[in-house]
Amino acid sequence: KGYPCEEHKVITNDGYILGIFRIRHGRNSSSLTGRPVLLQHG
Repeated sequence: KGYPCEEHKVITNDGYILGIFRIRHGRNSSSLTGRPVLLQHG
C-alpha cells in the first residue's frame, strides 16, 4: 500500500541533512509522464 518512492539525502552548505522523497508514479501506473509537485510540511 502507498506509493512507490525513492529516498535521497542532501547535505546543505551549512551542514543540515535533508531527506528528499521522489514519488516516480502512481500506485497503479508505471507512466513517468506528469507535472512535478512539491509537498512540504509546515
